[in-house]
Amino acid sequence: MESELTQYKPGKLTFFKNASAAAFTLLLSLFMGMTITFQYTTYRELNKTKDLQSQKELEKTAVALNYFLAERKNDLNELISSRYLTAYYENKALGMSLKYGLQTSLSAIKDRFLWLIAKKDFNKSPIYSRIQLTNKEGDCIIDTNEKNIEQKNKCLLKKVIFAERSIVSFENFFIMKTPVFFKGEFRGDIYAWLKKDLIEKNFLASFHNPGSATILFYANGEVAVASEKNYELFSILKENLHLFKANLSKPDFQGLKMKIFKRGLIKFFGAKLSDSDFYLVQIIPEKHFKEQSPALIIFSMLILLTGAVLGLFFWWRLNSKNIGLKVKVDEEITRQKIIRQKNNQLQNEIFKRKTAEKNLYEYNRNLESIILEKTQNLESTVRRLKTAQSQLVQSEKMASIGQLSAGIAHEINNPLGFIKTNFSTLQQYAQEIIKLLRYYEKLESAKAEKFEDYIKKIHTLKKEMDFEFIKNDIQCIFDETKEGIDRILSIIADLKFFAHRETTEKIPVDIHQCIDSTLNVIHNEIKYKANIVKEYGKLPKIRCYPQRINQILTNLIINSAQAIQKTGTITIRTFIENNYCVIKISDTGDGIPANIRDKIFDPFFSTKPVGQGTGLGLHVVYDLVKKHSGKIKLESEEKKGTSFFIYLPLEKDE
Repeated sequence: MESELTQYKPGKLTFFKNASAAAFTLLLSLFMGMTITFQYTTYRELNKTKDLQSQKELEKTAVALNYFLAERKNDLNELISSRYLTAYYENKALGMSLKYGLQTSLSAIKDRFLWLIAKKDFNKSPIYSRIQLTNKEGDCIIDTNEKNIEQKNKCLLKKVIFAERSIVSFENFFIMKTPVFFKGEFRGDIYAWLKKDLIEKNFLASFHNPGSATILFYANGEVAVASEKNYELFSILKENLHLFKANLSKPDFQGLKMKIFKRGLIKFFGAKLSDSDFYLVQIIPEKHFKEQSPALIIFSMLILLTGAVLGLFFWWRLNSKNIGLKVKVDEEITRQKIIRQKNNQLQNEIFKRKTAEKNLYEYNRNLESIILEKTQNLESTVRRLKTAQSQLVQSEKMASIGQLSAGIAHEINNPLGFIKTNFSTLQQYAQEIIKLLRYYEKLESAKAEKFEDYIKKIHTLKKEMDFEFIKNDIQCIFDETKEGIDRILSIIADLKFFAHRETTEKIPVDIHQCIDSTLNVIHNEIKYKANIVKEYGKLPKIRCYPQRINQILTNLIINSAQAIQKTGTITIRTFIENNYCVIKISDTGDGIPANIRDKIFDPFFSTKPVGQGTGLGLHVVYDLVKKHSGKIKLESEEKKGTSFFIYLPLEKDE
């Protein structure tokens, strides 16, 4: 090492130091000049960047507010499509009175409204304060805030002019209006009341600056809600409404300074809410915004860089004499470290090899027991998988029954409704007939001179009660009641057959009976969307598991109904082909896109939104068909419909 150090001569070393100092000073000077230029340019553009950031933040708020209002529309659309409103209008169409049926439906709708008010919140604040349902004449049917209903049951909303808007500002509220249609006919409207301070607190307060205002206004300049009541800024908004609307509608708008006559310079940012009549704008007067100047920061940076240059120069001068020596020492230390690391690695490899040899020896000794243990674990895993698969099928089946329960209850409720009405009518008839029989009893014990008086009273009573009509109507009441009871018994029998515990062995089954019982159980789920067409061929009884066949048919028919957007047709055809019983289920829905046809039978694959469906329906169908040693085929064309073919083998009856 001493021989290497003696290579550096004093003259050459001094020249090297001076050249290095000059080069370092030149490079540092260039760096300082570039830094100052960059800082000047950066701070020159800083104000533009801040304005752009303010505009982007306001646009994000506009998008969030627009999404918030769209979610409220979705809430009202879910109320309109709920089974509670459908049940009410169906009962009303059947001619039920408030006493028999309608009052229960109205109570269920009101409970649903109250549930929505309690359930929906935004940042732990309730969204809705009031929900109303009106008929097509504008009379209020349901109001969650009953004490505010005006006299003669007229809705307060008749004072509010909606015109073409779906959202109206009224006092301290936003009122959203959505029409209700049943079977294509206008039935009334649903109104939802939202407090303005919810919008102000969650969407406008974050932009609040002293002397400025964030305003949500209509296209006509009417202020809907503002972060604060600054009437001077409201006046600026109304006077320059056309300028604000013209600039906010531009897709590349990034904020703007504008000279206002007699009011000075202002700066404003904003955006138009898509799919609505609202504009969101923030207005800042000149005296409340300041443009940052880069001079002070650049001067501070220049002093800092000068101090850094001097400090680096003196540090380099003090430590340059030992650079060569330190390099050699570091190289030697590095070589020693590398040697130690290599030795450690070699020792670790030797230890690992000895350990591996020992483990291999022990493993060979216990190989037989390990294989036996692995085999037992594998058998246990297979049993658990079979159990889990069976539970999955059963849970999917029970989930289907749970989904259909509301529709079945409605199907049972309809005949029960007119049975109850018939019994009420029959009770009235019985009272009239009992009253008539009492006159006949008096006639039996009356004297001869009073016969004519009692006979006249009997004739008068018969005429008043319309005795001939009652005689004929009683038989109609019994026929209708018997028909309703038979309908309920049929639904219960089909449901019992559908939900019966699965058999352990295959039994001969009439496939057409399975189809009919399944259609009867799921009738309410598909009756508003699809017309069922049956094209039954001549089939023998098939040996199969009937409950699994019902589950296959339920999943496929409901899946076909859900694929139809409004109304359509589901065709069920049966025939024999190549020693297979074939069930073809076709729909006129939107079809399945080609890029996902290979995935629809995969477990947990679903095209529905999150929270709707489990993604197991078609997977369970595929699995159940395979358990029958059958096969399933799919044909689909986008915008034209889909067909599923289920092939069940024909087995000879033992």
